[in-house]
Amino acid sequence: MAFMYSVISLGSVMFQGATNALGEGIIAAHTAARRIINILMQPLSTVMDASGTFVAQNWGAQKKRRIKETLRKVMGVEIAWGLFACLIVYLFGRAIIQFTTGTRSDEILDNAVLSLRVHFPFFPVLGVLLAMRVAMQSMGQKIAPVISSVIELGMKALSALWLIPALGFVGTCVTEPITWVIMTGFLGTVYFIKTRRMLQE
Repeated sequence: MAFMYSVISLGSVMFQGATNALGEGIIAAHTAARRIINILMQPLSTVMDASGTFVAQNWGAQKKRRIKETLRKVMGVEIAWGLFACLIVYLFGRAIIQFTTGTRSDEILDNAVLSLRVHFPFFPVLGVLLAMRVAMQSMGQKIAPVISSVIELGMKALSALWLIPALGFVGTCVTEPITWVIMTGFLGTVYFIKTRRMLQE
């Protein structure tokens, strides 16, 4: 897990450096949007952490039926929160950004809202990703989650080198959602091929 988070952080540094080159207004908009994303991501992370402990305990006790039932419920909660957070952002995103930053700059507000509206439709995907990743780690599957973090590093490096210079802030906005979809596709494939078989044995 430490290696995985180190790889993710390295990619984030590269990604942030490319975004910072877009100018002060973009930096302010990106920072404001990230605050809202991080706040609304906390329920996803909390449910993920709680489910990781539960899965690990029941894996050790060989209570596989409880793990399967819990994972279905966890993914349902993660998806529901993702949809609810998306609704909040689409209805009140601009007001939230203005309240948290105190700015009236159209450049900052427009770009921050753009970032929120690109990210949050993919929050349900992120929720599924987090649920699968922590479940696999809790059942001793270490390789696939690390590979998924390497995929994230590669995507952010590609974005920093090509996507952001080519598309500007739009490149910054789409990088994480695209990465979430690719990582979920990869982990989902491993999960349904290997993890479901482990739970059925």
